[in-house]
Amino acid sequence: MTQPPTGPPPWGHYPPPGSQPPRGRGWEIFGGVVVGGIAAILVPLLGLAIASGFDNGFVGFFASLVLVPIVGIGLLFSTGSRPWGLGILIGWAVALIVVGGSCVAIIASLNGSL
Repeated sequence: MTQPPTGPPPWGHYPPPGSQPPRGRGWEIFGGVVVGGIAAILVPLLGLAIASGFDNGFVGFFASLVLVPIVGIGLLFSTGSRPWGLGILIGWAVALIVVGGSCVAIIASLNGSL
């Protein structure tokens, strides 16, 4: 029987180094948050401007309210665009909270003056 070799392997026979860890995708998520936050405000305003020119345009306005989250959800299905979709959904949700809080504050301030 032969004995297993002892000591370090000869030069050039070390195992290859492991694969590099994946790079961070935080900037893509942050970009999606910015795009989603801006789009959550501008797309419904644009939908309202377009809807004002039609007789029954409120259907288009209500469709514009859900356009941003639908795009964000659609981007979640591809691995390459997933950070953008996640960021868009986060930005949309944050914009809804901020705008909703602003509306509540404005309505509360008007209550005392009436």
